[in-house]
Amino acid sequence: MINWIKIENDERSFPEQGRRLLYFFEGTGVWTGFYYGRDEDYPDSNDHVFGSNVGFLTGDVTHYCYIDYPEGEGAELRVGMDKEFFEETKLQINKMKEPIG
Repeated sequence: MINWIKIENDERSFPEQGRRLLYFFEGTGVWTGFYYGRDEDYPDSNDHVFGSNVGFLTGDVTHYCYIDYPEGEGAELRVGMDKEFFEETKLQINKMKEPIG
């Protein structure tokens, strides 16, 4: 059974950055990816950014749950690879937000 966590205006409901999770948006369904924090420039109060290698959603995700790897079976390696992918992608996001010129 999946334990979905609803995103509310309470920091305790925000996901941990850099940890793989499932996230839900009614318009497209369930995706696997990461939480990248909040984008203060987004014009909606739900300014949470979620993304994966297929794209990003800001303001649309309503629920999430964490994906935990089974002990052993390369779990530490997978967690490390997830963090590396997250950090590289976050750098790319920040570069895209930099003003041109």
